[in-house]
Amino acid sequence: MSQLTFRDLWEKCRDHLRYAQRIWWAFPCPSDCSKQHDNVAPGLATSGGLGWPVVAGVSRAGASGLAEAGGLAILLGAGWFGAVVLGARLVGVLSHQAITAPAAGGRSAVKMGLWLPLGWLLLAALVAPAGVKPEVMMARSLRGLSLASVGVGSFALGSLVFSPTQGLPGHLCFLANGAATIAVAAAMAFARNESYSQVVKRDYLVGANGPPGSGDRLLWCLGPALVATGVQMFQYRARIVALSKVLFLSCAVVSLSNIVGTVVMGPLLGISPEVTLAATMRCVTIPMALPTYARLCEESGAENNVALVALCAGLSGFIGFGFSQRLLSSAACHAHLDPVARGIATGAAAHALGAACLVAAEPEAFVWGMLAMAVSGVASSAWICACAPLRETLLSLAYRRAEHGG
Repeated sequence: MSQLTFRDLWEKCRDHLRYAQRIWWAFPCPSDCSKQHDNVAPGLATSGGLGWPVVAGVSRAGASGLAEAGGLAILLGAGWFGAVVLGARLVGVLSHQAITAPAAGGRSAVKMGLWLPLGWLLLAALVAPAGVKPEVMMARSLRGLSLASVGVGSFALGSLVFSPTQGLPGHLCFLANGAATIAVAAAMAFARNESYSQVVKRDYLVGANGPPGSGDRLLWCLGPALVATGVQMFQYRARIVALSKVLFLSCAVVSLSNIVGTVVMGPLLGISPEVTLAATMRCVTIPMALPTYARLCEESGAENNVALVALCAGLSGFIGFGFSQRLLSSAACHAHLDPVARGIATGAAAHALGAACLVAAEPEAFVWGMLAMAVSGVASSAWICACAPLRETLLSLAYRRAEHGG
């Protein structure tokens, strides 16, 4: 076997840094991500398995790619803003009365010792060296365990260490654990002389292409986590029954506006039809978004690229997680003391990840956020899957520029 020269080593390091940079920004021309690896099924990399999705593929550079990336960023940001404002205002109109939150009782935060994040990081450090050696038995499982441990440990460390009282803000914790997981995956790829996407798609997020990876198992935990929110909903059951019409009507209108607004604005912003269709699911939680998006792909003949759906939904949720409370308290929404409006607007615009920002300080608003997430997901699926005229209209709007050669 020939020895690597310094130039070869430099080129390999540069290639892996480019992979990491593209995964970090997750934007350059997302419509071409799947076209670069025809022999590998589309995949996605969730940083630490905690829900921050990024596209795991190589995308083409250039002015057109940057233009599409900018258009997608504008679409997601403006779409989230419009959905929150519309949801909050609509609830205020439909409720017909001022709704104030009950007095908050003393609620002690669960204390986490430093041993927990350090334990996860120590586990990752112990198993990673053995995982990169091809001759080691169960090397794939060890690599997956290392990636998952780094994600969980870095998130826990960020939420605990950087501030003794509140920890690092949640959306920054997502960025921190994303950077840590991406760095470890890139290091594994370099050590094994492989590409970043190979490591992620084989060891972490496999999907239906093989035995589940550690990322797949972490994603499975989303289901029980959503069911567990029913415990908090039970204490507000009387208000939920009384305001159920407000919930259903608001979510139906907001979900329809999200879908139609996306296909109207996407082509105007220079976004390709494939990415526009994926962006229609930006406000829907991923377990509900994937089968609905698959229906659109089946009807249009587009490739079913789950990475694009995860990217759009994840970024919308990330924006909602970081900025929903501030926007809801502004004059645009005028929902300072209304937990119903705050919860429904957040859940309908940023699904479960956005609603998570309410869990500690606004428990009732969090309940309404989770309900809105579920109802909006069902409504979006019903609008697309059960209403053929609307589905045909959406496809026609998404492909209108492509059909006219523009």
